[in-house]
Amino acid sequence: MSVKMKVVRLHNRAHKEVTMKVQDIFRVERAKLNKTSREVAKLIGTSAMYISQSEDIRKTVISTKTDTCKKLCELYGLDSEKICKMIQKQKLEEGIARIKEGQTA
Repeated sequence: MSVKMKVVRLHNRAHKEVTMKVQDIFRVERAKLNKTSREVAKLIGTSAMYISQSEDIRKTVISTKTDTCKKLCELYGLDSEKICKMIQKQKLEEGIARIKEGQTA
């Protein structure tokens, strides 16, 4: 359920699909609003650290079981059900990757 965006390369007009993670989506949407992580945190009642961590591509820290995800989606105008499914899929993929790493080590 990855969100795919078409990016146009101007030099040869070729189309390329880019898969975005939830963290990318949150970061882009926050930038569109021209808000800092501290401002977003204040608007939805959480910490700036949590907002920064929710945008960190190296890990999936945001929980689908809290209101924070829903509040972020509402603020950014995103479909919270779709985003929650993406988060669950990312966490599953990260777990599988960790298992595979353990098997090859």
